[in-house]
Amino acid sequence: LLAEAGWQMRDGVLIGAGGEPFTIEFLSRVPAEQRRLLPYVDALTALGIESLIRVVEGAQYANRLRNRDYDAFIRIGDFGLPPWELHLAFHSQAVDAPLSFNHAGISHPAVDALVDAAKAASTLDSMAAACRALDRVLLWSFYQIPLDAVDDPHLVYWDKFGRPQREAEATYLSPFPDGWWYDEAKAARIEIAN
Repeated sequence: LLAEAGWQMRDGVLIGAGGEPFTIEFLSRVPAEQRRLLPYVDALTALGIESLIRVVEGAQYANRLRNRDYDAFIRIGDFGLPPWELHLAFHSQAVDAPLSFNHAGISHPAVDALVDAAKAASTLDSMAAACRALDRVLLWSFYQIPLDAVDDPHLVYWDKFGRPQREAEATYLSPFPDGWWYDEAKAARIEIAN
C-alpha cells in the first residue's frame, strides 16, 4: 500500500515522492501512556516511519485537540449507558461544536445513523447491536487504532457468589463484602482446586 502511494524505502527510512520522510507525532498528556504506544512505534520504525511521542501538559493537549493540531493522539476510555456521549464523540453535528469530543473530525453518514440508532434504542439488545455495528464502522474506517486489543483476553474469576433461595432471606448491606451473597460451597470448590 505504501509503495502504491509513492513511498519508497531508502536506507531504512520511508521516503515520499517529494523526498520527505514519513513522520508521525503521537500526542499524549500522560507520560505513562508512552509504554502503551512503544510497541506500535517499534512496528512503525520497522516500516521506515519516524515516530515521535510528544507528551504535553493538559491545557496544551486540550487546545491541540480542539484545534486539530496533531497527527495522532491517545484517547483512553469507553462509553457508558445510555450512549449519549457517542453523539459528542463521533456524530457529524459535533465536528465543529464547542466542547465536543469529536477530535478526529469524524463526519460519516453511517456513523451518524448508528449513533442515532444507539441513542434511540428502546431495548438493551437493540442499543448493543447499534453500538457493535458502530464499533465495526469506526474500526474499519481507520479513525482509531486499538492499542490495547488482545485476541484472547486473559480472564480469571472466582465463582464464589450466589443468591439466596428466597429473596426475602437476602441481606442488602453495603459495602463490600457484606452486601455480597457469599456461597460457602462455591468458595470451597476454589480452595480444593488450589
